[in-house]
Amino acid sequence: MVGFMIKIIDDFLDFPQEYYKLCKNLQFYKLDDFEKLTKERNNYPGLRTDFLDKKYPFLYYSILSYIKNKFKLNINRYDRIRAHAQLRLKENASEDWIHRDWGDTVLIYLSPTNLHSGTAFYKQVGEDNYQETGMIKYLQNRAVFFTDGTLHMAINSHGKDIDDGRLTLTYFLTKENK
Repeated sequence: MVGFMIKIIDDFLDFPQEYYKLCKNLQFYKLDDFEKLTKERNNYPGLRTDFLDKKYPFLYYSILSYIKNKFKLNINRYDRIRAHAQLRLKENASEDWIHRDWGDTVLIYLSPTNLHSGTAFYKQVGEDNYQETGMIKYLQNRAVFFTDGTLHMAINSHGKDIDDGRLTLTYFLTKENK
């Protein structure tokens, strides 16, 4: 696939500490509990909230407005936009893998800066081999947008709990008819 795009915006949210505090108080679920709650099969390391549009609509639309305006996205071209807060801890670091999301993705780094953490991007070389093409460091209040099909993986998830772990907001923007 050609034409992958990655955009980074620092100082993404106004009042980032308030969003961070708010998201630390959301209800997070392990994979099995998430699947029971949502009745949808999924696959992710760490903990994730219910769908923000369903459980926390004001948060969902507030962040979506930032995404629309700061990335200058026409969100009407997407058929579905799903979002979660996600917590990954040091114990989850080995559970991640190089993968592609379904649709375009926006990550918003909420927890304090950790320059040993971030998101790495890859290209496939051969059947089961990947070459890292870049790494975006984990800076608090940084947003990362990347297009459908971009190979990536969280790097160095950290911390032992919600107070020092890797807390992000993740938005998945999908088009049914690609």
